[in-house]
Amino acid sequence: MTLSVSRRQDAFAEKRSISAISGFWPELNCHDVKAAISFYGRTAGWRFREVRLADGGSYWLALQAGKPLCGIHPLDPVLHAGIVPHWMNHAVVADLDGSLRAALFRGGKVLRPVHHVPGLGRLAVIVDGCGALLGFMEREEKGAMQDETMDGTVDSALAKADAARAGKPTAHPLLRAH
Repeated sequence: MTLSVSRRQDAFAEKRSISAISGFWPELNCHDVKAAISFYGRTAGWRFREVRLADGGSYWLALQAGKPLCGIHPLDPVLHAGIVPHWMNHAVVADLDGSLRAALFRGGKVLRPVHHVPGLGRLAVIVDGCGALLGFMEREEKGAMQDETMDGTVDSALAKADAARAGKPTAHPLLRAH
């Protein structure tokens, strides 16, 4: 069976499609950013740069050889209570707003509204038609993703994280007896 669509229907569908994906931006979502910085700083050799957001919050860029590799999004203890730390990918798109409209038109829902990370771009998270999470990211014209070297890395974050965790159990919370 062959399906055919008219040119008018095809043009309409084009406007209701996610824009071309040019790559992915990995992001760690976690409650304990200091622990993540300590772990990945020591095991992967990453350095970190804190970026202040318009809402007063923070977003962390993990750097390798001075270039952004991935991000760390702190989970709010109240708003995100019960959400386990996890990695998620953001599809890098040319048109974030159009991609969100297309996802909503096809039955998706916005989970995390558009927010701006200075030097990186605009990000949002949807729940797709089958219930899976997907992030979208639209890069800034000139910013951290365009091969610029980042300054202001946080070297002391590892020492602070170690001090904060001193004497605490190291087992994953789900593995501890309650």
